[in-house]
Amino acid sequence: MPLNLSHRLVLTSTDRLARSLQRASRDGFLKDGAKGWERPDIISLNAWLEREWADSWAEMAPAPDLLRLALWKRIVDECPPPEPLEGGPSLYHSLDNACRVLIRHRINAGTGFPSTALVEWRRSACRLFFSRLTEKGLFHPAETVLHVHRAIEEGAISPPESCAILG
Repeated sequence: MPLNLSHRLVLTSTDRLARSLQRASRDGFLKDGAKGWERPDIISLNAWLEREWADSWAEMAPAPDLLRLALWKRIVDECPPPEPLEGGPSLYHSLDNACRVLIRHRINAGTGFPSTALVEWRRSACRLFFSRLTEKGLFHPAETVLHVHRAIEEGAISPPESCAILG
């Protein structure tokens, strides 16, 4: 087998790269005349984080896309944005994407120095969003890495013994 990926976890940057490596591994086994083999554990980092979190049977779960968008709609209906913004699916997606970026960069979406009416509105909307997710036992999927990290530190999730990172 040209790619020796057996007996180890291989984390990739994308799902596409993971599928490509799985295919290359399969082709290598077939070329070597193997009749059967154990499929190498090749997976994207995001998929591995999701898998580990799901396998940990934690009490909190990532909020599904539609639930998050419905929650953003309720928040915008309760607390309309300042002019010229209007509620609607594009605003809900923009708010959710803004939260994803803020989480990734570990910026608290609900706090900061005083700013414009729009920024202050977004901060209050984000505070409502996160408190309502927490009330439901949910979190934004962008927070999965933080939850898995905490679970590894607490011993609830075991880190892999051997791991290769590609891509």
